Amino acid sequence: MGSFEYTHLRSGDSFRLFKFLPWESQPDRGRDVAVSLTEVRISEKPTYRALSYTWGDLKDTLSISVENGSLHVTTNLHAFLRQLQSRENKSDGEKWFWADQICINQHDTSERNQQVPLMGDIYRLSQESLVWLGKTTEHMQDVTTVIQSIETLGIDSRTPVSEAIGKATEVNFFN
Repeated sequence: MGSFEYTHLRSGDSFRLFKFLPWESQPDRGRDVAVSLTEVRISEKPTYRALSYTWGDLKDTLSISVENGSLHVTTNLHAFLRQLQSRENKSDGEKWFWADQICINQHDTSERNQQVPLMGDIYRLSQESLVWLGKTTEHMQDVTTVIQSIETLGIDSRTPVSEAIGKATEVNFFN
C-alpha cells in the first residue's frame, strides 16, 4: 500500500472529515486503524466530532489506512484513534470526525495556511470535542482527581465550555 494522496479542497470554506471503516470490511488489515475521508463545507453545518490531543514526538509515527493508501500519524493520535475506533465499531450509525493530522494535508503549506484560520469554526461547529489525555500512566490518577474535583463543583465532563473557548460544545475525556 502506497502513501495516501490528498485531493485539493474545492473551496475556501471546505474541510475534510473522516469516518472509521468497520473492522469486518477490512479483513486483510486486522484491527488496524482504517478511515475514509469526505470533503464538506462549513456552510453545510455537518454533524461531526472534533478530536483534541497533543501531537507528541513528530518523529515517532505509526501508519493508518486512509482509503487506498497509508498515512503516518503520531503515536499519540494513533493510540487515540485505536480507542475511538474500538468504541465506534461497537456502536450503531455512521459518525464523522475531524483531526488536524488526518484532515489537513500536512505536506501542503498552502492548504495548511488556508485551514488554520478555519480551525476555530471547525471546533466551534462540532457536535462535541473529544479530548485525549494520553494512555493511562501513573500521573493519569492526578488528572482523574482534578476532573473528579471539578465534578464535585457541579460541572461534569459533558458541560458546555462556551465561556472557555467561545463556543457551545461538549467535551468528553478519553483515557
